[in-house]
Amino acid sequence: MKKTLILILIFLVPKQISAQMISQLSFVPAQQDSVKLEVKTGFGMTNCPDMYRHTFQLNNDTLFLKVYYDPRYVSGGFFCTSVDTLYLGNWSMPFSVISAVSYILESDTDTVVRPPYKYIHRSVGIKNIAIKELDIQVYPNPVSNTLFIDTKRSLRSITIQDVYGKVVLYESSPGNSIGLDMLPKGLYLLKMETEGGVRTEKIIKE
Repeated sequence: MKKTLILILIFLVPKQISAQMISQLSFVPAQQDSVKLEVKTGFGMTNCPDMYRHTFQLNNDTLFLKVYYDPRYVSGGFFCTSVDTLYLGNWSMPFSVISAVSYILESDTDTVVRPPYKYIHRSVGIKNIAIKELDIQVYPNPVSNTLFIDTKRSLRSITIQDVYGKVVLYESSPGNSIGLDMLPKGLYLLKMETEGGVRTEKIIKE
């Protein structure tokens, strides 16, 4: 099993963004998992048009991600959310977002979709978290009725999504067992948030 160390340096751009500190992750991934970087940003807008773009580069195990946002589309009174997912390879890398600081800069035309304009730029710090230290066990998997989560840290929330990304179950401050009787058979993604970070597991409902 290959041990992989990936550092994330991330720059988020929206004017009204729901963003936090990105964690630096050191982990030993399971074989055949896929690296998935999910960036969730919130905008104070009536909708989520195609108003921004992102660029990324993986160099010497360091991921450089920049997201550029055109504030000309901002309107107040509403809030929407956009989620981007980048597939980078054959390893799994869940992470947690915690805090951010913003400033404005001028962007060159070769880095943005829109013409030159003022773009909001988020600079996010890095925090060390070893995913293996989260020490979360999920069983049985595959599961028929009740899924058990064994962790030394208290769970803040759990989210279950289907293969299309739709949230089918969310619980805040859950216990150590989840009833899944109502879910159809299939593959799901379980996200577990603790004070130490976020752990993502694939589960199969029988």
